[in-house]
Amino acid sequence: MKKLTKKLKKAMRTPSLISYKQMKKNMAKERKWDKKHPILAYLRDLKYVPYRLNSARRDLILSIKSFIQRGKRGYSNSDTWCLCYYLSDTIAKSVRHLKEHNNGYPNGLTEGKWTDILNIIADAFEFSRRCSDGELYLIRNERKRKQWQKTLDKVNKECDCRDRCMTEKEIQLYDKGWELFKKYFHNLWD
Repeated sequence: MKKLTKKLKKAMRTPSLISYKQMKKNMAKERKWDKKHPILAYLRDLKYVPYRLNSARRDLILSIKSFIQRGKRGYSNSDTWCLCYYLSDTIAKSVRHLKEHNNGYPNGLTEGKWTDILNIIADAFEFSRRCSDGELYLIRNERKRKQWQKTLDKVNKECDCRDRCMTEKEIQLYDKGWELFKKYFHNLWD
């Protein structure tokens, strides 16, 4: 019984996952091998072709199903997987379309002012979509934002990404866009 307990304790202390540094090292080793043996690397990757074909078939079926659901009820099941992304994208594009095909504007505003308001609203929802996508991070506390940006800079350098925190100006524009959206919600018509 003591031997079994010792083995269990040892197994629990031994990490089952490799560290980030080890994973990075393994990936670099694999890339080096791939460059040295491109034909063998290509042949090795052929084993994934059936999976990719099956995945493409599944994606096509899901796209058709989503298309039918959007036609019947205005949204699909897959839209609700990240509703904030779907709505942000849809509203930003719709407001930009409204701006381009506008036949009027609310009382008390000029056409130019209304266009500026629509731009600010669309920009706010574009920021929101990019936050949902993981490109931008909305962090209101300046100290925390600077700390997070340092972390993002390290990750971006290693992963060839361009993620970043929103600037103070972008946060103000984002907040203003939401306020204008709320204020002019019933004026968003053509």
